[in-house]
Amino acid sequence: MEKNYYNHIYEGGFVRYENEVGLYAITGHAKKDAREPWMPAEHTYADYKVTSATLDVFRAIFQHRNTNETHKHFRKAWPSQRRLQVELAMADKTLARHIAALENVGLISVDRRYRNNRPFHVYSFPKPATIAEFKAKFPLACREYERKMAVLDAIREEEQAVENELEEWL
Repeated sequence: MEKNYYNHIYEGGFVRYENEVGLYAITGHAKKDAREPWMPAEHTYADYKVTSATLDVFRAIFQHRNTNETHKHFRKAWPSQRRLQVELAMADKTLARHIAALENVGLISVDRRYRNNRPFHVYSFPKPATIAEFKAKFPLACREYERKMAVLDAIREEEQAVENELEEWL
């Protein structure tokens, strides 16, 4: 009998999670040594930086969540670190860094347990922040993101003006 190693992949489907999860990539716009007043003294934005790879780790863990509504661990996930490393083709320290960032920003909570003297993590998925909550929690990152978006808007307006001029000329 052939073993199904792909049972966490839903063919023809997709992983559906809150759109607000995408907001967290904005944390990468702040300078890595910047801090918010609520951050612990030893933390900077480098500890809260969410990248596309971090969001892929979130997706991979989220994809393993229990969807049986009658189960006591409904909506929780407990894939092993080794399984995540293989599925994501990611080194253990890299995976740990991304999980720490997800935990720091509040996208996951991790209940660290041990079974047979081996780590066993149970992941929960708190509701992501709304845009207003996110902007209040990460104002430095949001300001830099908004500045960069304003620069893009100015470039788009300039390109549109040139395009309009060309159309008139032709």
